[in-house]
Amino acid sequence: MISIHDICINTFYSNHILTLVYMRLRILAIFFYTIFTHAAFAQNQHQLQKFARKAQVNVQQITEDYSPYLQNLEMPKPGADSYYNYLQRVKAQIKPNRQKDETKLGELENALVKSAGFEVAATSVGVPNDNDMAISNDGKVVAVLNGSFMVTDTLGKVLKNVSLEAFSTQLNLKQQKYDPRVLYDPEKDRFVVVILNGSNDSTNFIVVAFSQTNDPAGVWNLYTLPGNPLDDATWSDYPIIALHNGELFLTINSLQNNKSWQEGFKQSYIWEIDKNLGYDGKELATKIHDKNAFDGRNIRNLCPVQGGSKLATGTAYFVSTRNFASQSDSVFLISLEGNIYSTNQVKNIKLIRAAGTYGVPPSARQIRDSFQTNDARILDAVMENNTIHFVGNSVTPGGKAGVYHGVITNYTATPQAEIKVISHDKLEFGYPSIAYAGRSRTEDAFLIFFNHTADTIAAGNSAVLYNGGLYSDVIRLKEGTSYVNVMSGRQERWGDYSGAQTRYNQPGNVWVCGYYGFKKNIGGGSIQNQNGTYIGAVKNTSTNFPSSIIENQVKRVEAPVVFPSPAQNTERINVEFTVENEAFATFQIYDMQGKMVKLLLNDKVKIGKNKFSFSPQNMKAGQYILRINQQGNDLSSVKFMVR
Repeated sequence: MISIHDICINTFYSNHILTLVYMRLRILAIFFYTIFTHAAFAQNQHQLQKFARKAQVNVQQITEDYSPYLQNLEMPKPGADSYYNYLQRVKAQIKPNRQKDETKLGELENALVKSAGFEVAATSVGVPNDNDMAISNDGKVVAVLNGSFMVTDTLGKVLKNVSLEAFSTQLNLKQQKYDPRVLYDPEKDRFVVVILNGSNDSTNFIVVAFSQTNDPAGVWNLYTLPGNPLDDATWSDYPIIALHNGELFLTINSLQNNKSWQEGFKQSYIWEIDKNLGYDGKELATKIHDKNAFDGRNIRNLCPVQGGSKLATGTAYFVSTRNFASQSDSVFLISLEGNIYSTNQVKNIKLIRAAGTYGVPPSARQIRDSFQTNDARILDAVMENNTIHFVGNSVTPGGKAGVYHGVITNYTATPQAEIKVISHDKLEFGYPSIAYAGRSRTEDAFLIFFNHTADTIAAGNSAVLYNGGLYSDVIRLKEGTSYVNVMSGRQERWGDYSGAQTRYNQPGNVWVCGYYGFKKNIGGGSIQNQNGTYIGAVKNTSTNFPSSIIENQVKRVEAPVVFPSPAQNTERINVEFTVENEAFATFQIYDMQGKMVKLLLNDKVKIGKNKFSFSPQNMKAGQYILRINQQGNDLSSVKFMVR
C-alpha cells in the first residue's frame, strides 16, 4: 500500500525531474537561439544597414572649445613575442643592398614650382600629426590633424579653427578623437570628414560628417557608425577614405581590445556608403564588405583607390601589400563590382607579382634621435589613364628609409605591376601621398609628396613629379628649423600619413599637407622642439616629359554615321563608328554653347564596328553635339538635331 508520504516523495521527485528537463531544454533553446541569431547576423553583414543623422553642427557658430587632447608620451613596451618586437627585429636586420636598382631621379627638367605655402597654427597638434587636407574649386582649404579641424583660404588666412572635440561635441562622445580624414567632392562641391572616437569595442565609433554646402565653415550633417559592427569584441582603427560616383568608401583595420595595432589585428574591411544621403542629411545607407582574405589569411590595411582628375566610376578598387615583409613583390588588388544597392555585387581578390620590391623601412634618422616609420603598407592610391598608382614607406637599396611608387596596368583583366623605390643620398623619406598632376587628361603625371629628415637636416617635406615614366629631382617644399623632441625615449612619431589633392578646376596644381619640426617658445624662457603642420601647393611645369602614349587608345578609322537627324524626341538616335583597339570611352551630349548636358555612358568599346544609341525624349528641341571621347582625345564630335 502506498502511503501519503510515498506519494508526496514521488510527486516531489517527478516535479524535480520535470523542472530539470525544462531547465535543460531552456538552456538548449537559448544555446541554439544564440547560434542561429549570430549566424543570421553573419549572413546579414552584407545587407544594407541604415543610420539616422545624429546631429548637425554649424562650425562658424562654435564658440565654446576646451580643445581636450590626451597624449601618451611613452613608447610601447610589449612582450618579446609581439608583432611590435618582430617588426623591430626586421628593422634591426636591414643592411644596404646595392645590387637592387635605385630609381633614377632628375630626368624631368623644370618639373615643379611651389605656388603657395603656410604653416598651420592649430588649436592642438597631436602626436603623430596625422595630417590631411582638401581644397574646393573656389579655394576653401580644410586641414584636419590629430586634435584639430581648420578652414583657411589659399593664403593661409584662418576662417575657422576648432578642435575635433568641439566639431563633434553634439554627438556626446567623450573619448579621444583621432585619425581624421577629409576629402573634397568635385562632383557635388561638398566636403566629407571622418574621425575616430575611442579605442575599445564599447567606446569606439566612426564619426562621418558631410557638409551641407560648399562652405566647410557652415553646417555639417554628423553620423556615427559602430566601431564594432560585426559584434566580435574588436574596434576600428586607421581609416582611409575615397569618394566614388555616388558613394563613399571607408576602409578600417579591426583590432582586438588592449593590444597594439601590430599584434591586435583581426581583419580589414570596407564600409560602402551612399554619400548623397549624407549630404542631404537623410538616413544613411551603408554596407560592410568583410572577409577580405587570400589563401586563408586576412589582408591587412586595405587602401581604396581614388579617382585622379575626377571621381572614379564603375568598379571600385582597393590595394594592399605584405606590410611586415622585409622584402616582397606582392601586391593585392581587390575589385568590387556594382554599387551599394546592387543585389549581385562581386568582389575579386588578385595577387600580383610586381617587377621590383618594397620592404619594411628602418627608423629614419633626425638630428638627435630617430622617427618611427611603421611598416610598408600602401598609404595612398589614385587611378588615371587606365593605371593605378600607389605609394608607401620602404627600405631603400642603401638600407635607409625611403618611399616606394607602384604602378598597376591592365587592372581590369590580367594586372601587371611595377614598383620603384625613391631614395636620396642625404635625406630619408616617409609617409607619402600621391595625386594626379596632369595638365590635360592625356598627361601621365603624378605628384608624390612625403616627409623628409636626416641626421643633419631638420624634419620637413618634399615632393617628386612622375611624368610618363620619368622622375624629377626631389623638390624641398618646407624646411624644418629644429629636431622634434616630444616623446620619451629615442624615437618620435612621424606620420601616420600626409595629404595631397588635385585642385580639380586647375589642372596640374596639387595641394599638400605634411610634417615639419620647429622650435616653440612655451614661456619662461623655455623652448619646446615641436612637430608642426605645413600646407602648400605645387604646379607641374615639366618640359621634357615623353609624348603621352596611351595604351589601347580608341582610334577613328571611319567617319561616324548619325541617324536619324533631325530626330523626333520619340525616336532613338544612332551613331555607328569603327575603332582599331579595345578601350574605355565616354559618350557625352553638349549644347551649342559648349555646356555638357549629359554624360550618357563610360564603358569599354570593342574592336571593329560599333553602334551607340540613346533616347532624346528628355531633351528640348534644338541642335546638340555628341562627343565620343577617350582619355581626353575626341574620337568623334558630331552634330545632331532634336525636333
